[in-house]
Amino acid sequence: MKKINKNLKSLIAGLFVLMAVVLASVPSVGFAKNYEKNKDNRDYKPAWSRFFNFFGYRANASTQTRVTRPTPVISGITAPTVLEVGETGTWTVKASDPQNKSLSYDVDWGDSTSKTLSRVAETTFVQTSTFEHAYDEKGEYKIKFTVSNESGLKATSSVTVHVEDEDVDSEDGPVINDLTAKSLKPRQATISWTTDTRATSSVWYGTTSPLDTSKLPMIFRPAKILNHKINLSRLEPNTKYYVVVASSNGDGMTKSSETSFTTPALPDEVTPVITGLEGPSIVVSGENATITVKAYDPKNGSLSYSVNWEDDAEAATALKVASEPFVQSATLSHVYDKSGTYTATFTVQNEAGYKTSSEKTIRVVDINTTQ
Repeated sequence: MKKINKNLKSLIAGLFVLMAVVLASVPSVGFAKNYEKNKDNRDYKPAWSRFFNFFGYRANASTQTRVTRPTPVISGITAPTVLEVGETGTWTVKASDPQNKSLSYDVDWGDSTSKTLSRVAETTFVQTSTFEHAYDEKGEYKIKFTVSNESGLKATSSVTVHVEDEDVDSEDGPVINDLTAKSLKPRQATISWTTDTRATSSVWYGTTSPLDTSKLPMIFRPAKILNHKINLSRLEPNTKYYVVVASSNGDGMTKSSETSFTTPALPDEVTPVITGLEGPSIVVSGENATITVKAYDPKNGSLSYSVNWEDDAEAATALKVASEPFVQSATLSHVYDKSGTYTATFTVQNEAGYKTSSEKTIRVVDINTTQ
């Protein structure tokens, strides 16, 4: 009995030693302070919990909910696309914080002299911050905007800007000669010019004057050539267009003075339209094949109808002038003497001489075949 009591005392003493070792890993400030400090750490367990887990018990600690902190949102950026060297550009950034707190704005201008700027907007649901900057050298720059809220969470967005030489008519730029702008078709035009040195091709065009050449050109060709030719399409008929061209040889850019051209109007005559062919696809040789042609003229003029029956005999032409021009029909008949498959071609012509055609396949069989 004494031996058992002695072993029990040794076991109890061992447990106290083990507890002392576990508690030694806890800072001396105590359980409460250490727990308060680490309560947001999901992997942290208090010393008493670790102690009981060591012996196979699970501490009944209250479940902690992890709080998600919302990040700010950049809802839009207003920015220039093209600037000249030394010209001050203005950028406007719109952002919001889901918790309606203040935001700070940082911008990296993307050039070698850029510095990070910071601005704190007033507390409001939708915040706006405006920045200004000028570039000392030409090139393509990527501007990065960073918006931070009071919790330190960030959102980023970027935009590019093209910076070109301030003196677009540099003495080192090419000389533009023989600039012409012609339009021979209602929706097309051709712009051509020459340069004294090999240079690129740029074109601005529009229906209002003066043209805004501070924006990127509508058409750009990077190939450096002497004879420049640009074709324009999808233009409006009977419309006056204004044009400015530019060429760059690497040493400078030259822009032309504004010129203009007018597209011709659409012709008054338009092609008639065949809407349908009605009639049998199989006929007996020696019997009439009657086909009705339905067509109209967009100008509501009279139409004439003709047909090539494509049989061995010389093609006969039937002609009928419709008296009612809006919706017109013509009935044409023919007798095939031999069996076979024929393709009849029907042609409709209006008063201006414009034609349109449509085909119909007709199979001719012997009378004995049908019996």
